[in-house]
Amino acid sequence: MNILNLCIDIDGTVTGAYDWIPRINSFFNVSLKPKDIKFYEIHRVLGVESKE
Repeated sequence: MNILNLCIDIDGTVTGAYDWIPRINSFFNVSLKPKDIKFYEIHRVLGVESKE
């Protein structure tokens, strides 16, 4: 059974919870997976300063 995880943005758009991971992986040259996301502050997961 596949688990479906949807997020609804405040303006009513429906998106996948982790649609942004491929772009983050490409930009920061990392290979994060959804199971790696343990903090809301993504810079903590990436090991970079929040300004980056």
